[in-house]
Amino acid sequence: MNVSPFMGSDPFGYLLKSREILTGDWSQMKTHAMGWSIIMAPFFYFWNMSENFQYMPLQMTLSIIFSLLSVPLFYLLAKKYLSEIMALAATSVYALSPLMIENSLLGLTEPAFMSISFLAFMLLLKKNRLGIILAFFLSGVAFWLRTNGLFFFIAYFLIAWLIFKIPKKDIVLGIIFFLILFIPYVVQRSIQFGSVFNYGSVSRYFHNDYRTVWAENYPTITLSQFWQENGLAGSVAFLLKGLKKLITHFRVILYPLTMMLLPLGLWQVYKKRKPEIVALILFCLITFAPLFLFYPAQGNMRHLYFLLPFLIILAFYGLDEFLNKKIIQSLLLIGIIFTCVVYIQFFFFYQKPLNAANAPEQAQEGQYLVHIIKGKIAEDASSMQVFTPHIKYIKNTNNATYSNGEISFSYIWATDFTTYLNEAKKYNFTHIFVRKKNAYSFLDEVYENSTKYDKLLTKVYDSEEFGLNTKAKVFKIK
Repeated sequence: MNVSPFMGSDPFGYLLKSREILTGDWSQMKTHAMGWSIIMAPFFYFWNMSENFQYMPLQMTLSIIFSLLSVPLFYLLAKKYLSEIMALAATSVYALSPLMIENSLLGLTEPAFMSISFLAFMLLLKKNRLGIILAFFLSGVAFWLRTNGLFFFIAYFLIAWLIFKIPKKDIVLGIIFFLILFIPYVVQRSIQFGSVFNYGSVSRYFHNDYRTVWAENYPTITLSQFWQENGLAGSVAFLLKGLKKLITHFRVILYPLTMMLLPLGLWQVYKKRKPEIVALILFCLITFAPLFLFYPAQGNMRHLYFLLPFLIILAFYGLDEFLNKKIIQSLLLIGIIFTCVVYIQFFFFYQKPLNAANAPEQAQEGQYLVHIIKGKIAEDASSMQVFTPHIKYIKNTNNATYSNGEISFSYIWATDFTTYLNEAKKYNFTHIFVRKKNAYSFLDEVYENSTKYDKLLTKVYDSEEFGLNTKAKVFKIK
């Protein structure tokens, strides 16, 4: 669990974009949508600090506020499908989910994204003109937050047209309001990057190894190239790898209670087939579909978080139909809350130690490194976290200007250290940042036996020599 002020690359990128917006730079981010940065920018304006380090707590606070806001919104949505007691039970499972609590502390897009999805779906269920217009408009807001918000719009359109039989005039008005937000986004990206859906490394869907997705020296593999290289058998194996990862991640986020109840809910959906619950199923299926393409190469468990609340409603839908006596439901509510609280304690007790414990040492490390390093760093162990508090200005999310000049970060793909070093030189890297444990095992050897590489590298930093426990070394390439 990461609650330290040292953010990962995603939330840090949003922070930097917010500060760019305040300077008048409204250019799109290459690898991410910028909606979350736009939301944060007004708050950053009034916060008015000079260092990124000082904005990080505010970003996390905004994330927590949206997470708290999502709880009553979820309850109101759950009441559309469940009795009051069962809606409270479902809300307890959502609000006390350890993964949701953990995610709310990271300064990421999910809390705002889910709050908007709950509000939009409630408006859609009103089945009137205003509800349709606002739901479609909010799907545009969701699109600015995360690109898969586009599938919210597709789902709402099909639900309004095929299930709720909304008048065509109202649907057209909804589409117009969605396009008000959609068109500026796609036009700007098309002008800026030459393609509407060119998200740089994030667009690399057909890579068998995640490390090649971000590697500067590895070419993007197109669908036709992937098919030529892998054929039918390799393509099926690739999709099965993604499916296996999806099942594993679903098993984690659908912690035991939801997982046990979901089959009962799906059975009740099959028996009743009410338009509202069919709409919920269709929404889940449509928004889940693109993950089959995305997941094999880049799937992360948090990409599924937005589905969890809707699956909780489906799970309790079956239980609500099965247990219709209030006394039984009340006892069940108490039992569910107790179980969730116990599960939270169990989850966080067995979590890795909080990164916050290393924050003071990382601050010292970064403060020293920004004064001795100037150039391009090949990293394999999230070295950016060390530098984030000390960035003064950034032109884009890959090249940051520090107090002593220009420093940038990138990744290299290689199967051995000789190739790694040659590629680093080819792509003008000046330094290598390693920790005791790296994604590449050959870099572990560089850390443990650095004297073997004295002819190739010059050690410029060793955390142990400074009495720090961060297990990091930096080498300058000769």
